[in-house]
Amino acid sequence: MQEKKNTDKLSNYSTQSKCFKSTATKSSSTNQYPDVFRCHQFQCSSDASQITVIFPEIDLQVAYRKGEQNMQKNIDTNGEKANGQITCPQDYERFCNYIIIYPNFCSQKGVCVNGQCICQDRFGGVDCSIKCSGVVDNYNCSKGQCPQNKFLNTDNTCKSDCPSGSFDDAGKCESCDNNCSRCKGPSANECTR
Repeated sequence: MQEKKNTDKLSNYSTQSKCFKSTATKSSSTNQYPDVFRCHQFQCSSDASQITVIFPEIDLQVAYRKGEQNMQKNIDTNGEKANGQITCPQDYERFCNYIIIYPNFCSQKGVCVNGQCICQDRFGGVDCSIKCSGVVDNYNCSKGQCPQNKFLNTDNTCKSDCPSGSFDDAGKCESCDNNCSRCKGPSANECTR
């Protein structure tokens, strides 16, 4: 059932994929999907001036060039192979620079965002391989919170600081707004870079 749903939505979860604001569906699909985000295969030009979204299942591509940031396009203008629209990212350079293979594929216990694993509940470590209902500090699972002067990162580990793209919020690293590479908190949209 889930596989058919992903196929209908033209979703692709390979290492060459990222999530887009997208309502893509195969034209043969009779189902309606209210969610507006899909993971699709993509390719960036070497100078990050173009992003091509690739739909290998239906042999179709949608290209975005500089000047088309944040623009919505029909996936298939004549609707023969696909329906729906896709929105191109706002920052091509940032989007294209983050093609990072994550550690051990996050042990299939998490997802990778900007090269760092975000672990499912009850897992931790840089690759989400440590089963832990508490926090991971120095490769050991411990109940409770991180020790003083350490911060709980998205990989459920205690570290001496928060990674780029996040800020300290009462001892826990929270993500900055997507438009920030650095922020100071307490709210995610207080960019410093």
